[in-house]
Amino acid sequence: FDDGHDLRWSDLRKFGTWRVHNSTAEVIDKLGPEPIDASLTLKEFRSRLANRTAPVKAVLLDQRRFAGLGNIYVDEALFEARIRPNTPAGAVSPLAAKRLFESSRAVLERGIANRGASFKDYVDGKGEPGTQHMHVQVFRRTGKPCYACGSEIRRTIVGGRATHFCPKCQPKSRRTVARHG
Repeated sequence: FDDGHDLRWSDLRKFGTWRVHNSTAEVIDKLGPEPIDASLTLKEFRSRLANRTAPVKAVLLDQRRFAGLGNIYVDEALFEARIRPNTPAGAVSPLAAKRLFESSRAVLERGIANRGASFKDYVDGKGEPGTQHMHVQVFRRTGKPCYACGSEIRRTIVGGRATHFCPKCQPKSRRTVARHG
């Protein structure tokens, strides 16, 4: 930059892109609310899941519906809420949606408090690794025992993303079983 500073880009996972916009509104206006935003109500959270046939995991990862939830935090929130990741979002019961609303906030708040997850090379703005990866319950724990029940953590693909869950703590939805056999 003209002031002597550099901007460097390292994207080992190849998820990122660069786009130049005329205003922040061009980006922000397309994003859904962040689950930790105090103005997001349970009613609005539920309405963003309602009538959706896509898996709840895919809906939570859709930044147009909810901003700020990434793969680690969605797996962890779904585990904490006891919801199977492939459950159609519209089939999530009101009680389960309330648990998910609360767990989405809780996992993000813990992630912030622990400065993110440093599984490989992530460091925060001060160059320090985060410690959230040391507190995960299901993410990247395939084949290991669930801390809550001892069942083996499983890995599958939902919405094109690696997904980790406990088959006992996150049982199949009765609505899903009835609808899909």
